[in-house]
Amino acid sequence: MARDLLTLLVATTNADKAREIAHLLRDVPVSLLTLADGPAVAEPVETGDTFEANARLKAEYYDRTVAELLRAARPAGRILTGAEDSGLLCFRPQGAGELLA
Repeated sequence: MARDLLTLLVATTNADKAREIAHLLRDVPVSLLTLADGPAVAEPVETGDTFEANARLKAEYYDRTVAELLRAARPAGRILTGAEDSGLLCFRPQGAGELLA
């Protein structure tokens, strides 16, 4: 049985950032989506006191909002959410309470 391709929601509307991340992950078997592929939601308020804190905040927020709706539309798929702040990229694995930076 073939394993479903992992999908990564890159939490950005910046096409240049999306291309840069796609280039970095070009050899990784992953399908990429951006915020443009999901429903429009308000941006979160960045209240963190570090780049990592803000990247984590955005990953959690967009995972609960955009990715959750995308998962509902693709129940068999696995979607992870990645967000960045000033070059630091954090991922929130689907259903996990922890983030990976």
